[in-house]
Amino acid sequence: LNQTGGSANSGYLFEFLPALDSFRILHHFSEVNNGLFTPSGVLVEANNGKLYGVANRGGNIGDGGVFSYDPVNDLYEEVINNLYIPINSDYSGGFTKAQNGKLYLAIGVLMELDPSTNQVRNVINNFPVLLNRFIEASNGNLYAPNGNVVYEFNPVSESIRSVPMHFSSIYYSTLTKV
Repeated sequence: LNQTGGSANSGYLFEFLPALDSFRILHHFSEVNNGLFTPSGVLVEANNGKLYGVANRGGNIGDGGVFSYDPVNDLYEEVINNLYIPINSDYSGGFTKAQNGKLYLAIGVLMELDPSTNQVRNVINNFPVLLNRFIEASNGNLYAPNGNVVYEFNPVSESIRSVPMHFSSIYYSTLTKV
């Protein structure tokens, strides 16, 4: 996934072909016809085999959306083209897949995407824009650092809590599951 470049200089989705020591472009992002562009973060594979990602710009209101790519059928789809991602958010995360098979994203709200239906809902409004994505721990909860706290989200109870960290700042820190 590259934020710039491609035929419209609006980013592109590609695959690396190690045996050929080259890559193949799978989709060129473009703002033509309200298309999504400037993809960011990482792609996550849902239970349906599709890869899901976020674009920071484009769509019906110009503020981004969600796309999927089906590697089996070589098919790109704009799932949501009216998602608001704050312009100055430095957003670089991506979705996290939870044990329930749903995808979660924190972009000013904590959003849940059900890949089986492509239905989206805001689980928690007024949630911080996370600079990193959640990771899932063995207890099934999702965790992400932001500022001087680590957010813990329980997808079953849909509860959130913040755990204070005693560092000067962990804005650009990441958590790793071990």
